[in-house]
Amino acid sequence: MFRLSIIATTIGNEKNVDLFINAFTDFNINFPLELIILYQCGIYKLKNPRKENLTIEIINYKNKISLSQARNICVKKSKYEYVCVLDDDIIPGKDILESIKTVFINEKADLFCGRIMAGEDTPYLPQFKLTQAKLISFTSLNYFMGACHGFRKDLFDSQKIYDEDFGMGALYNSGEETDLLLKALSKKYKVIYDPNIYVYHPPVDNSLSSTKIYNYSLGYGALMKKHCKVLQKHLILIRIFFIPLAHHMLRAVFHVRKKEREVYFNIIKGFFLGFINYQKH
Repeated sequence: MFRLSIIATTIGNEKNVDLFINAFTDFNINFPLELIILYQCGIYKLKNPRKENLTIEIINYKNKISLSQARNICVKKSKYEYVCVLDDDIIPGKDILESIKTVFINEKADLFCGRIMAGEDTPYLPQFKLTQAKLISFTSLNYFMGACHGFRKDLFDSQKIYDEDFGMGALYNSGEETDLLLKALSKKYKVIYDPNIYVYHPPVDNSLSSTKIYNYSLGYGALMKKHCKVLQKHLILIRIFFIPLAHHMLRAVFHVRKKEREVYFNIIKGFFLGFINYQKH
């Protein structure tokens, strides 16, 4: 029997949790489903929604911890083999549950990533214009995002699925889901992008601060260093790290506007320092 655990974490956002839970209680649920939500920096009181095949567990956590730590706690708490990870501020597509079952059972996926939309006809990012399923490889990492992905729990160390050096609130403020993907690809697991699994997410913030841009780039550089041997083996490191780095260097030198040059310099700085300084803890 197919059984699914869906996990999400939030930092004191009661409204998001209400909407998240209500979205799933409105669905027809045809298999055992558990929602596990880690609620940081406060106490969330479940409003007792009762529904056949659905169980809900709230983990109230007094302190603020990193995203990867929070997700690891939820995964460890989960009871079922198949796990879906969602952001707390998404709205799930109407057929998400059956589509997740299909990608795992019929398509034999080890991991999946879903389509992320900012509106009915508006992709969250350009890659999500793709409306056909796609096998994910080392050259299509950008499809696999934290807002909507899933995996077979038995394929990984269930004590620490996510590297706690990566992710919001960690040493490197990004990249925890990409790290998971790179681990999966290095073991030749089957990873599928399935646009039938879709969520709506608040539009991307295009006005990122210099600090955020630097932090994202620092995390990416560190990831490339962590997985350097595997990426070199598959002749991918040049394509996904050094060529983009060269492009950013050219843009930093030749871009007319000072503000845009500053963006590229922060990317370059993050790439270099992340790659050079990364050490496994």
